[in-house]
Amino acid sequence: MPSMAILIPVRNERHNLPRLLNALKAQSVVPQAVLIYDDESTDGSTEWLEQHAYEYGFVLVPTVPKPNGWFGKAWACRQLGCAALQTGAEVLVFLDADVEPKQGFLHWLGQAGERFPKATMFTVIPRIVPTGLGDALLHQVIMTSLFTMLPLTLAESHPNPAFSFANGQCLAYRAKAYAQDQPHQRVASTVLDDVGIAQYLKRTRQRSGQATQIVILHGLPYLSTHMYRSFNEAVDGYAKNAVALCRGVLPAIAIGGAMGLIYGLPLMWGEPFWRAGCILLSGLSFGVSGRYAGLPLWQGWLYPISVILALYVLMRSIIWNLRGAIRWKGRCYPG
Repeated sequence: MPSMAILIPVRNERHNLPRLLNALKAQSVVPQAVLIYDDESTDGSTEWLEQHAYEYGFVLVPTVPKPNGWFGKAWACRQLGCAALQTGAEVLVFLDADVEPKQGFLHWLGQAGERFPKATMFTVIPRIVPTGLGDALLHQVIMTSLFTMLPLTLAESHPNPAFSFANGQCLAYRAKAYAQDQPHQRVASTVLDDVGIAQYLKRTRQRSGQATQIVILHGLPYLSTHMYRSFNEAVDGYAKNAVALCRGVLPAIAIGGAMGLIYGLPLMWGEPFWRAGCILLSGLSFGVSGRYAGLPLWQGWLYPISVILALYVLMRSIIWNLRGAIRWKGRCYPG
């Protein structure tokens, strides 16, 4: 089993840190190192980490002020990656502070590394733990969009960068490849650093004539995520990424219009049989997609509310990008 270094970027995650670090202590596989980078937190995370470093056995990577042109997470992961290369670990596992690994997670991830020796990068789809129904319905529409618009088989093996997916909440990279690629440096100014890394990896391997294999793991039994603490925080979080997911403002407007027509038209117009079939298919699509991330199947029948919420988030994201400013965790980034 390959040796692993756990890398955790932190900004204002005081409420999540004890849960994550306790879960890592309970793992049967002991990582080579646990490194944490505090990205100038303002909620007490810095002080808490300094007080508990010995108790949990992690190393705090020294904080370096973020340069202009870098997004906070990409900068934090860059510092962690450089420090981890000195540990001798064979795989660098980047974990967001809001995830909760279950017992056996590192063993399962290490086995995946053995099963796919040619894969450069692994990413995990976790179980989503929402704070309420509104939050859950937003999660559901994201999962449905992913599974209906991007065949994951192509995202894993097709060389075209257009078929790219990665989840930065859990992203594992072979150390030798990381040293060669320096992926976080390549996505310094990218909102979706995880998808950007997958695209960069495919482009570079394609140019060099090498095969690319990105493994997407279904981690429902092994990893869960507590992404947001409130509905408003979920709206802002998804608004930060929505236009980037659509690859620009104009595509976002087009996708929003298409969603309104595809899911809204059958509710208001058409022959009864046709309408019933469309509604049934939509409900099943949303329910099954949400179920893949641990959400209840019955929630799929609330898909009209999910679509309305998604359109609101998309509109908010479009406005942010047109104004040229995306706000997240107390920072303002160019849209």
